[in-house]
Amino acid sequence: MIQSILIPKIVYEALKNDVKLNEYINQRIFPMIAEFGTQFPYVAFSRTYITPTYTKDFYTEDTVGIEIIVASNDYLESLAIVNQIRSIFECKTLKTPELTITRITLSSVTEAYDDQANAFVQRIAFDFKVN
Repeated sequence: MIQSILIPKIVYEALKNDVKLNEYINQRIFPMIAEFGTQFPYVAFSRTYITPTYTKDFYTEDTVGIEIIVASNDYLESLAIVNQIRSIFECKTLKTPELTITRITLSSVTEAYDDQANAFVQRIAFDFKVN
């Protein structure tokens, strides 16, 4: 069985261990949601889907969607952070004892302004191919 449910753990470790990213966010990395009042900037991430691929021989790989949210009260800073996150993941491969990520591709980047939080929000999404 492919251990693709563990992809968020890999994402967390990659974000936590990136020195350049942490010059901005100072380890403020959260699964799914940050607590109200969390200091800006910060990053939150979540798995959005898992889609298995099957062949006549049964199971071959999963595609796992990951969305990473950057929140900052400085627009240019939010762009720099999301750009750094892109460089961490896009077009990368990775092998861990639990799984092999054969390809990571960028699927979308969107931006918005959150009036309640008074923050610029960048959303970057990736597809992870796992087998």
